[in-house]
Amino acid sequence: MMRRLEAGELDVAICVTEGLVAGIKNNAIRLFGTFVETPLPWAVSVRVDAAYATLDDLAGNVVFGASRLGSGSDVMARYMASQFEWGHEPDVRVVGDIHALVNGVQTRTIDAFLWERTTMQRHYTQNEVRYLGTVRPPWPAFSYAAQT
Repeated sequence: MMRRLEAGELDVAICVTEGLVAGIKNNAIRLFGTFVETPLPWAVSVRVDAAYATLDDLAGNVVFGASRLGSGSDVMARYMASQFEWGHEPDVRVVGDIHALVNGVQTRTIDAFLWERTTMQRHYTQNEVRYLGTVRPPWPAFSYAAQT
């Protein structure tokens, strides 16, 4: 969606606010309204047998997975490090879509990732990954954006 907006293929887009942050940073887009006020709950997922018991356990030498740089999974890993005052930027590696992220924790390519909570439920039910906690940002879930 961001690529299409930046390329001028769209006049307006409604996107997950986290995904719009990179566009704002690069002055490629502007936010001009809110579509859903409530923050989107981001679930933190780890390997089923991982030793992590709390979100604070991720403060050490942990590799977070992201779908792409500037995506919600990337932005939220960085927000989480700031919110929990870890004192350093997290190590974030781009591995791909949700299936690649689940596979990444299973194969130990990454240690954890953040993804929208409701979407993750089937992966928890099927015991593919383990739910560790939820991070809620202070901004709205979905916003309107346009090219600058």
